[in-house]
Amino acid sequence: MGNRLSISKKDSALSKQELIEMGKAAREERDRLLKERPSLKEFQKEIDRCLNNAGSSENRMAVLGIMMGAKLKELQGQLSHLSFLMRQMEAPTHYPIEQKQMLPE
Repeated sequence: MGNRLSISKKDSALSKQELIEMGKAAREERDRLLKERPSLKEFQKEIDRCLNNAGSSENRMAVLGIMMGAKLKELQGQLSHLSFLMRQMEAPTHYPIEQKQMLPE
């Protein structure tokens, strides 16, 4: 007979204290990352500016989704370009000189 899958519903709601702790940990991680990579500070300012103008938490989530989608699209373009460059390297247009031709006789 077939396998049975048992699914039980769990209460996944986080307490207010858990949410506060998660927020604190996320901010600490963000601050650590910005210390390690100061070049990201301008991008963080852009994120903060957009979120401050979003209003409600639903709008903030929508803004984050849009920004993440834009960054993913940018990353996809960069990966496509890298893939193109790698294909060019795999199929050289010239043949390397044989090793014995390079050695003096």
